[in-house]
Amino acid sequence: MNKKILFFYTLSFLLSTSYIDSLQAATISGSIAFKGQCPAVQAIKMDADPNCKMTHKDGVFYVEVIIKPNSTPKFVFVYV
Repeated sequence: MNKKILFFYTLSFLLSTSYIDSLQAATISGSIAFKGQCPAVQAIKMDADPNCKMTHKDGVFYVEVIIKPNSTPKFVFVYV
């Protein structure tokens, strides 16, 4: 089969299967606010590798949650 024809059929199949009709589409909106106290910032242990400890003399910290001044998280993953 000709490569151009194969490409056309593959492209048309991908476009037809990924097309969403406007009647089937939906919109989700909302906002997320953080209430309570943020978890404490934890220092990552660098004792296992002396090179890491020398490279990061001030330490490296694990920040679980970053909250902006308006009490909203900076990064959010919403699973629907």
